[in-house]
Amino acid sequence: MHHFGQLLKLCTVLKLKMQICQKSKNELLYAHIQMSNQAKKTEKLEGKAYPKMAHPHSQSTGVLPHIVQDGDPVLREIAQPIAAADITSTKIQKIIATMLAVLKTQEDGVALAAPQIGLPLQIFVISGEMLATADQRHDPKKDLVFINPKIIRLSKEKTEFDEGCLSVRWLYGKIMRSSKATIRAYNEKGELIERGASGLLAEIFQHETDHLNGVLFTDTAYNIEDIPPKDESDKTASTTKPSSKTAKNSK
Repeated sequence: MHHFGQLLKLCTVLKLKMQICQKSKNELLYAHIQMSNQAKKTEKLEGKAYPKMAHPHSQSTGVLPHIVQDGDPVLREIAQPIAAADITSTKIQKIIATMLAVLKTQEDGVALAAPQIGLPLQIFVISGEMLATADQRHDPKKDLVFINPKIIRLSKEKTEFDEGCLSVRWLYGKIMRSSKATIRAYNEKGELIERGASGLLAEIFQHETDHLNGVLFTDTAYNIEDIPPKDESDKTASTTKPSSKTAKNSK
């Protein structure tokens, strides 16, 4: 009877240990699942799962993507950030090069955000040539690239700007924006930069970051007018140059 009692006690202890082991195993499995889910979530937030271009650039034909127009859902999406480690990758560098190439097809184009070519990514580029017309100190050959931009300061002072948009052809209107703005972003080399601006450049910072947040200038602009090019053959907005007679700049 004494031995039977010891055996029963031993079985009880073994049963408890097995339950503890199973519990630990379940906890480890749960933790693994949680970590995997978090990794996937982080990867998405960092922008590693990049979307495909709606109108991809064809290297074989040299056809550039179209500039999407108001009504395309991509213009209302919140753009995804780019992982810092991916900025210098071939894929992101090709996207930047494509954006600059598309921008150069627009005679009145000042700047272009990635959603405007169908990519909801946090990138915008500025034409060095157009910027030099407003600031003679700027090198016209130096285009500017901003990745994962954040406006960190805006002046309380406001200025009324005349604006147009490459994705809202051919509407132009007036809009109130901060006269000065400071932006923090990565450049095309993956370097973290900070730049303050006033006038046209401050306006561009605000207009382009709006694009990355799914906002169009027409959402808040007033005195909006439809001013198409006088030459009807230049009215195709996507990839052809608008008439040089169009006096206003678009972003």
